[in-house]
Amino acid sequence: MGLGHRWREAEKMYAEVNQLFGDIVKVTPSSKVVGDMTLFLMAKEMQPADVLALDENHDVSFPNSVVELFSGVLGIPPGAGRKSYKKLSCAVKLLFAVAPAQIWNQ
Repeated sequence: MGLGHRWREAEKMYAEVNQLFGDIVKVTPSSKVVGDMTLFLMAKEMQPADVLALDENHDVSFPNSVVELFSGVLGIPPGAGRKSYKKLSCAVKLLFAVAPAQIWNQ
């Protein structure tokens, strides 16, 4: 991806994406999701706040691992009921396999 010269920026972005996703527990699949989103945002010259600002008609194609996270493939992370997480899941254009009310109204 040609981002090696931006390593310090990547470290900072990884921390920001991690917080955007709710400081999820890091195991191989979830840390990959955070890393994929970090590299994606850097390559697109985007910031985490830009994702939250997307409207429902955006044409951004997120990495597959991010789509899988928000479709519930990795389970439902703690904090999935937070307002920012709801907005993020809408930006990814996916809802979890269970009814959103079951997650968001806890």
